[in-house]
Amino acid sequence: MTGPVTFDSGFTLAPAAVPEPASMTMLGIGALSLIGYGLRRRRAKVAAA
Repeated sequence: MTGPVTFDSGFTLAPAAVPEPASMTMLGIGALSLIGYGLRRRRAKVAAA
């Protein structure tokens, strides 16, 4: 199924876009990077106090 499907009643059903795996991988790496950055800042703040 590569394009929209039209039924006799005129109802059109289009396939949903699915993100490619590379995009999901990049999103995950970005999220992990932000978490790591936050943890480093928290540890540095505790060590300085």
